[in-house]
Amino acid sequence: MQESQETHISKYLDEIVAAVSVPPGKKFTSRLPHSVLFQPPREQLQLCEQKAKSYSSRHEYKQAIQELVRCVALTRICYGNCHWKLAEAYVNLAQGYLQLKGTSLQAKHHAEKAREILTNSIVPSCDDDTAVFRMYQGRRKSKEALPYYQEALEHTESSKGEKSLECVPVLRELAGAERALRLHDASINHFLQAHLIVLSAEPSGEEAAESAHCVARAAVASGRPEHHDVAERYFRESLAHLKDAEGMGKAKFLSVQDEYCHFLQGAGQEERATSILRESLKAKVGAFGDLSPEVAETYRLLSGADLAQGNHGGAHKKLNKCLQIQTLLYGPQDRRTLATQQALDVLSKAPEMATVKLKSGPRARPAFCTGVTQHAAPRRARPHVAD
Repeated sequence: MQESQETHISKYLDEIVAAVSVPPGKKFTSRLPHSVLFQPPREQLQLCEQKAKSYSSRHEYKQAIQELVRCVALTRICYGNCHWKLAEAYVNLAQGYLQLKGTSLQAKHHAEKAREILTNSIVPSCDDDTAVFRMYQGRRKSKEALPYYQEALEHTESSKGEKSLECVPVLRELAGAERALRLHDASINHFLQAHLIVLSAEPSGEEAAESAHCVARAAVASGRPEHHDVAERYFRESLAHLKDAEGMGKAKFLSVQDEYCHFLQGAGQEERATSILRESLKAKVGAFGDLSPEVAETYRLLSGADLAQGNHGGAHKKLNKCLQIQTLLYGPQDRRTLATQQALDVLSKAPEMATVKLKSGPRARPAFCTGVTQHAAPRRARPHVAD
């Protein structure tokens, strides 16, 4: 199998080389499409990479592997036999076999080929350094990856300087690998180191916010109480940068704010999280539309908060709104809709709800989302909200 795969790569390579080398006036017959043969190799490579991603996302594994094989052949044409990009192409192929087909022997074979190329090639330039060691990103669960990131960092620091922006992506890759291996203190420290470099370079508000967000996520990932202060600080810093850059109603701000609320809930600060969520609802309707996943999720979270405070009527009303939005977005049989329906059924049968219904009595039902300005949502018949 390994030999046949190498043969496949070689044959594909030979056909392209033969096609572009054929003398004028002489015919050349190939199984490859005419558009492929006479398209510039780098354009073909880019197209194959896009196709591999597309096939993979659609779970069409056979076609994805074929495109990854072609990427190896085209990379060899474009960059030669000793370039780090060829090693990267082999790593992508190895990951394809491991993740898409589960064939570890094929994956190991191609990974060893990549290692052989890197070992025998000239040391990459500083500009290429980060890209070389990103090849190990798919192996973050293995401790074997760490020395490569550390070596890349040392090489970049010595050639470009310890506070150079070129160090930032390497630091983040190293920190990500450490986080996957549960080396949380080291991970947080390296994300912090990258963040300080970013701030020293006069970044845009979005860049500074993203950098602070990385630190906050690393602190949350540890799950340790001693890192709560770090998470709190850098969530707030990220939100402050986004507020200045985009305004409070913009999508990125609201997304990070929701993540911050999840952190607060996990840290035992439910009331504070609930207060922020309530205040964010109007902004989310404005940013995403009242028929949006973001608004539905906020209603669900607020329902849980009401229930925790003993407000069964409010919890039922908000969960019902969540259900109505999910039904319109995903359909009644979607797992998210069904889960909300099940939760609503359980809540409806709670003894406390009988008291709520007696107090409310019969009355006209208000229209769905009454009083909420309709922004992004399309015009359509709206269901009624049951109290």
